[in-house]
Amino acid sequence: MPNANPLDMEMRLLAAFMLRPSAALDTLIQADDFFEPSASLVFTAIKEIVSRDGVPEYSVIDAMFREKGVGPGAYSMLDAIRRTQINTSNTLMYEKSVLQASQARKVKAAAQMILRSADGGEEGLKKALELTGDLVHEINRAKVQRPKPIKDVADKFEAEIKHAAKHGRPSHMKTGYKDLDKILGGLIPSKFYVLAARPSVGKSALAFNIARNVSGGGHGVLIASIEMPDDEIVSRYVSDMGGVNNSNIRDATLSGDELTRISDSIVKMGSLPVFIADDPTINVETLESHIIEYRDRISLVVVDYLQLMTGAEDGYTEVTKVSSGLRRLSRQYRLPILACAQLSRAPAQRADQRPVLTDIRSSGKIEQDADVVIFMHRKVEDNGTLASLVELIVAKYRGGSTGVCRLHFEGELLRFSEFKYSHIASETGDEFGEFDESDMAFATT
Repeated sequence: MPNANPLDMEMRLLAAFMLRPSAALDTLIQADDFFEPSASLVFTAIKEIVSRDGVPEYSVIDAMFREKGVGPGAYSMLDAIRRTQINTSNTLMYEKSVLQASQARKVKAAAQMILRSADGGEEGLKKALELTGDLVHEINRAKVQRPKPIKDVADKFEAEIKHAAKHGRPSHMKTGYKDLDKILGGLIPSKFYVLAARPSVGKSALAFNIARNVSGGGHGVLIASIEMPDDEIVSRYVSDMGGVNNSNIRDATLSGDELTRISDSIVKMGSLPVFIADDPTINVETLESHIIEYRDRISLVVVDYLQLMTGAEDGYTEVTKVSSGLRRLSRQYRLPILACAQLSRAPAQRADQRPVLTDIRSSGKIEQDADVVIFMHRKVEDNGTLASLVELIVAKYRGGSTGVCRLHFEGELLRFSEFKYSHIASETGDEFGEFDESDMAFATT
């Protein structure tokens, strides 16, 4: 909303902070960014209340104003905010609009002062240069994170953890697989996840299943598909959501009932907030432009797969650049990024074929950059087929615990489901050995 009324945007942003107090703790907005002084007073009150683990209700802010003896304008602003209709999903858009309007005012004011000072001789020129530095600083404020006193970071952390303890962490999205979520605690903003496996094990299928589960919960997902065209992704979703054999879809040998289920799944799919970037030449810079464009609508980014983003598979230097770039994007835009990665042939040459960190293709930088590394392991049966039981090995979790869990793969539907003991009975023995609860033990790293 580039032409929106600044005061209207300020009231919308404050109304959003009232409904989502945690957002007020994690904003680039400062009190002097508000054009209306009374809006600045309301913002300061919200921050003060939330930092004390309070709830910024209108009655609480009203009482705070009366205690401090603020002017009548603040009460009028508070009443106007109460009547403002907003959509909390647009909070980032409101924030961006307020910040841009503030920067525009400050840049114009600074530019006028620079012009006046530049004609004031040596001292005037010196002042103009200082103002120019301030101007550049203001332009880059939204891009550059300034060093913070540890007390400020600690106070913010305390407020956030207390708020989360009371109200939960809505930003921690569930993968849809309860045992995996027990280990990961959900998908967490700013973390870079790598899902690695050998070809045909099902890493793309699992990544798309997770994307489907996340989007089904109302969270937007951006899928950057380098290996697979967009119509194939849709075909996989139709198979999964409609329960239609993927081979039948591929060969167009479909019954009337299957066609009906396909139509029903297409309708369901249409309501999912999923965006597909089908681009075999995509790189980190292009992905960043997509993230910026869809930032207000997405909560997860899926990349399939990492090594192909380089354009030169196994090029160590380029893979290093991509890996570092994805980690940067996850931190900068506070989004979890889930990137599929290819494993080398090394596991097949060992007696225990479970992957280890050094098996990641073009390894070294990927495992170093990743916050979480998840391996997929499926036993190769005597007849050369892959078993349907899948072992997920969380081999690395920076700041968390590693662990192991299992899923069941329905190959004809390209669908992963929760592991059940009955799945073992349908196999020829237990391909991962006798299962007991110790397999689910979490080892602190």
